[in-house]
Formats: sequence, structure tokens, C-alpha cells
Amino acid sequence: MARPRTNQTKAENIQEKLEIARQAELKILKADNDMTEQEKKEAFKAYWARSRKLFNKEKEIEDVLWAHLKAIGCDSEELFDEGIANFGLKKK
Repeated sequence: MARPRTNQTKAENIQEKLEIARQAELKILKADNDMTEQEKKEAFKAYWARSRKLFNKEKEIEDVLWAHLKAIGCDSEELFDEGIANFGLKKK
């Protein structure tokens, strides 16, 4: 069974997909910007409670890590791993 032909070229199809991806990225960024500083810190506390054993560290460095993440702009959930790697911690 043959697929029906569309009027869109491959380039137009790619452009359309890129625009959808851009819109999704903007939506994620906007949602992240809607979080207050306190909400971001609470999200990090929950993340660190789950992950600190993976890094073989205790809770004591949580405040230092949070200050580092804020300073380098990795204070959103999807950037926590990147910021902690930037700090120099590696998962065991």
C-alpha cells in the first residue's frame, strides 16, 4: 500500500519539527522560570536526599553545593547533575 503524497517537502517538514521542538523548549524554560527560589531549593534538597549516596557524600555539603549550583546557573532539576559534575563530584 503506497503512502499518500503530501505537498510538504522534506525541508518544510524538518522546519515544522524544529518549530515544535523550539516551542517545547520554551515551555520548559518558562515553567522553570516560574519556580520560586524556595521551590528550586526544595527540589534540590529532594534530589540530594535521593542522590547523595551515589556520590558517597553526606548531607553536610548540601548548602555548599546549592550555593555552587546557583552561582553557575545550574539551579534547575535538569541541570543538577551537570552542576555537581562541575563542582567535581563523580558518582561512584
